[in-house]
Amino acid sequence: MKKHQYIYNLLPSIKLPKLALIWFVMVFSLFANDGYGAHLKGADIEYKCISGSQYEVTLYYYWDCTPPGLGVATTARANNNFDFTNSCGLTNPNPSFKLINPGGTEITQICPSAVSSCTNTVTFDVDGALMLIFKDTVTLASNCVWNMRYDECCRDNKTNISGSPNFSVDAQLRTTVSTAWQHLCGLQT
Repeated sequence: MKKHQYIYNLLPSIKLPKLALIWFVMVFSLFANDGYGAHLKGADIEYKCISGSQYEVTLYYYWDCTPPGLGVATTARANNNFDFTNSCGLTNPNPSFKLINPGGTEITQICPSAVSSCTNTVTFDVDGALMLIFKDTVTLASNCVWNMRYDECCRDNKTNISGSPNFSVDAQLRTTVSTAWQHLCGLQT
């Protein structure tokens, strides 16, 4: 039996609703985009000179716990959505962030008797918030302007600014060699 005859013989046994469902799923999957949760409340970027051209970059990621049980930001998301650019035409580092507080740190500001959505997923008084901390150490050449950017397609709908659902946070570091810079980075005693 030829392959196409086998498929043709199978089709009559599939009822029309099943065939319609299969067709719908196939067509819908052609137009599917990456899904992102809209639980981002905000973010901050911090950097600190460790020594010479080594910098510790920290991404603080503030996450909405409501609705609970949907997971939190991942290290992969932090690495994929964080970019370096520079004014010197140099190769930009690829971030390799590590989550240093797995599960996050609850930062909800509530009264001691109140319950947040971060600690109780069924009955809670207040929408909670977690802070996740991602760190990486990068080498950034001196005498250059380094731009750091974290961006995300969506924010939680309680924080959205009307007409601006996307989110980004930027930081800029000028690694101009000066006496003050040398002192801060431990190059001068």
